[in-house]
Amino acid sequence: MKSLSFYEFAGIVLPGIIVILGISILFPNMKNFLFNNTLSVGDFGLVLILAYAAGQIIQAVGNLVESVWWQLQGGTPTDWVRQRKGDLLTDTQLENSLKLIYSKLDLKIDVTKISASEWRNVTCQIYVSLIAQNRTERIDIFNGNYGMNRGIAAVLITLALLTFFSEVGSIKIALLLLGLSFIAISRMSRFAKYYARELFLQFLVNK
Repeated sequence: MKSLSFYEFAGIVLPGIIVILGISILFPNMKNFLFNNTLSVGDFGLVLILAYAAGQIIQAVGNLVESVWWQLQGGTPTDWVRQRKGDLLTDTQLENSLKLIYSKLDLKIDVTKISASEWRNVTCQIYVSLIAQNRTERIDIFNGNYGMNRGIAAVLITLALLTFFSEVGSIKIALLLLGLSFIAISRMSRFAKYYARELFLQFLVNK
């Protein structure tokens, strides 16, 4: 656990802890198994391991959530630069970013004509170039917060569905959880924009 990155803690462990806590509330019998008054240091370590495993499972739900969300948005914010849409960058910054991509990454094709998956390879190359210069701190923070909110949204949606199988759940609780998940998704969307803007601005600084 000492080697966990900020992204792993915020995007995997934290959502895992939240889903375990939520399940213990919806299913009281599980609470005695997961939490008790005699919780030792070793037991706490086991809970963290379970949280990490649960967080990995929740990531699958999160992947589905973000896939649907960004399809509705016409692509991720990093993809908006290729599409020349959105308000992440000024017109000048956008043009300079594309020129720098052609020159610094030695691309020979029109980026506006490549697929979204090919463009992801380009943005990954941009990120790797910034890692080599130790200029990704703010980018990583935004990415970690993006992962955290995606995970929280996935947890809330999962708990909303589990509510229908719980004796203590209700329609009102399910609707409340779904409403909160939309707030988490909106935060996820905001940090995705911050991430994309910071990625290209850092890239421009290093021209």
